Amino acid sequence: LMYLNYPNNPTAAVATFHRDKRLLYYAYAGHPPLMLGRAGEDWRPLEVETSGGPSNLPLGVLAGARFTQEKISIEPGDRLFAYTDGVVECPGPEEALYGDHQMVAALRHSAEQPLWRARESLREDLTRYAGGSLVHDDVTFMMVEVLPPLPFWKRRILPGRARA
Repeated sequence: LMYLNYPNNPTAAVATFHRDKRLLYYAYAGHPPLMLGRAGEDWRPLEVETSGGPSNLPLGVLAGARFTQEKISIEPGDRLFAYTDGVVECPGPEEALYGDHQMVAALRHSAEQPLWRARESLREDLTRYAGGSLVHDDVTFMMVEVLPPLPFWKRRILPGRARA
């Protein structure tokens, strides 16, 4: 970590989904925001409010930094996209970066595809943009889709726990 002479600034995106309440809780530490894709809507970043003083900084940059948690209602069919900065900073022709607009365009293009194909479509687009190989940085991303809840008789109910 920075104040421990760690040369890099590790970042994090933390998200937790409460299945029964259909709420996604999320927070960032200097990491690009999660992207939300909803049927009939364009992809958008899930931003967090910044509080007074330093907040949402990369891990270890400042002792006592605050990290803001937000929440949003999530529905079946919604997709979430988590990614590292290596996606938007992918260099292409004449070192032009892939960028947020191209990433959102690729997500939009694959919105109706099955999840596995959407992932491959984005990877292929990034590789094509980079001229055939992704060796510039870590290029890590994950896409998830919210599924409809299981009928109550298929849910695992733990003994001794009351269900609300």
